Amino acid sequence: MTDDNDIIYTLALTQIPQLGAVKAKALLAAFGDAASIWKASNSSLLRVPEIGERLVENIRKFKDFDTAARELERMRKNNIELYHFKSAKY
Repeated sequence: MTDDNDIIYTLALTQIPQLGAVKAKALLAAFGDAASIWKASNSSLLRVPEIGERLVENIRKFKDFDTAARELERMRKNNIELYHFKSAKY
């Protein structure tokens, strides 16, 4: 991840109800990056193992990217580095 949008979308994943680490990792593996998850069609999301209609609905309902952006600001202010499944340091 190199730009702020990638980081914000990745942080937003942590706010999706019923989306834990295993399912988030499956989505990231399927779509390559967090932003692409929101751009994917419902049918594409449903093709990912363990992703059901309820979780797709939760992804579609999520609109609070401002909270994720504020979290990124807090992380930078406190020198906190984000590690995610595709990070070399994870």
